[in-house]
Amino acid sequence: MFVARHPVGVVIAIGVLLLFIMIFAGLSSCASIFSGGASTVVGTSYVAEDAEMIGAEQDYAALEANLQSEIDAIEKTHPGYDEYRYDLDTIGHDPYVLTSILSALHGGAYTLDEVQGDLDRLFGLQYTLTQTIETETRYRTETRTGTRTVTDPETGETTTEEYEYEVEVPYTYYICNVELVNNDLSHLPVSRSRLTGALGREPTIQEISRQTGLTPEEIALAETATAATESIQRETGDEGFTLENVLTDTESEERMVEKIALRQAISGLPERERMVIQLRYFHGLTQQRVAAVMNVSQVQVSRIEKKAVAMLRELMA
Repeated sequence: MFVARHPVGVVIAIGVLLLFIMIFAGLSSCASIFSGGASTVVGTSYVAEDAEMIGAEQDYAALEANLQSEIDAIEKTHPGYDEYRYDLDTIGHDPYVLTSILSALHGGAYTLDEVQGDLDRLFGLQYTLTQTIETETRYRTETRTGTRTVTDPETGETTTEEYEYEVEVPYTYYICNVELVNNDLSHLPVSRSRLTGALGREPTIQEISRQTGLTPEEIALAETATAATESIQRETGDEGFTLENVLTDTESEERMVEKIALRQAISGLPERERMVIQLRYFHGLTQQRVAAVMNVSQVQVSRIEKKAVAMLRELMA
């Protein structure tokens, strides 16, 4: 009877409950993902399911475990060398950066199947394992046996006798050099700093891309992944627009329900428009920097942003 008399109130209550569940689940999942050495993250904007985020993290960790096993077995799988020399970076990654990049690449929500290719590609970019063979000419002392003729001084008789002597013999010494480089996605500031020192100026996104092997989009996402997510109340744009402005000015409970719909609306935007909204409002990039990331002009970014905002307003109307 109560549901029949108050249908709108019931819908609003369900929406509020769903929002609370999403917030609580998001915080719980982050604590689970980043435990065991990684820092706990709060206040994230992830919309992927807990199981998918945890599964992606576990799959990436499994790739790292396989890499460690490969290194441990090198002397068995590549026998025959006189010496093995190791120069290995630490194996490990920041789960927060990984999850942030995957979320951004897939508009927030993703499934484990969808990100398998991304995991393999990011892993290949992060880790480089090489084996180079080095040879040296070394010398070892060998004892050999020879013969010589000896004459008896009294009788004048000659005899042949054996004797031992030592010689230095050259040989080739084989060395297997094993190197592991960890181009950690969260260490982009180091690459940027090195390029700045080498170039004498701030490097462009394209120069960092050539240095690291990452795409410009991945660089922007990785650089902003560890930054706090911007509030949807933060003013961005020429007219002081905030993402919350797309919500109607109604009761607070209804506004919270509509925030859930806003997430869904953003995920439904075309890829280009979604990228601009994410970089501008969730990662706080300026239009000029977004333009550098997307390799377009600032005017184009402004147009794309206005189009995306108009689409969001229409979807939220």
